[in-house]
Amino acid sequence: GFRDDFFIDQVDHEFCLRTRANSRRVAISAKPVMQHSVGGWRGPRVPLLGWELPDHSALRKYYITRNSIAIAMNYWRKEPVWCLVRLTRLFAGVTSIVLFEPEKAKKIRAFATGLGDGLQGRMGKCSHDWLRPV
Repeated sequence: GFRDDFFIDQVDHEFCLRTRANSRRVAISAKPVMQHSVGGWRGPRVPLLGWELPDHSALRKYYITRNSIAIAMNYWRKEPVWCLVRLTRLFAGVTSIVLFEPEKAKKIRAFATGLGDGLQGRMGKCSHDWLRPV
């Protein structure tokens, strides 16, 4: 099943990588039946490298960063290309924050905190009070 310690974000990616690491195949549907919002849009959508940029909250930035780092640390030997692409997109997200998103300082701090927690293996629900919604 899914890892509870990821709490939210990147749970599906980790599950698929773990499935492939156990010599299983992963099938992807081109017609998902679940609609899922990945964040809000607070201004014009800016295409960057063919992507539109979501405006996640600082808390979501934390989880995305922390869990992406945890995945890369666990799977870089078996999935180096996947990890390199994921980390490249993750760090490109900092540019997105600086150029296009509101709450820049809080989101950059969330990114840095998620990076540190991911490297140190601090998982589970976020324990940083300053990141919790008011």
